Amino acid sequence: MPPVRLQVVNHCTLIFLCVYLHVVATQQDNVYTHRVSYVDQMQRI
Repeated sequence: MPPVRLQVVNHCTLIFLCVYLHVVATQQDNVYTHRVSYVDQMQRI
């Protein structure tokens, strides 16, 4: 039984890591695009 439980924990950890990395990547992407648009607005002024 313990090996099965360990397998489930590893599986959940992998899913959590994938979701976490995806969220971090999208947040960084949003910050980057926001910064680019901000610089673009500054150049227009």
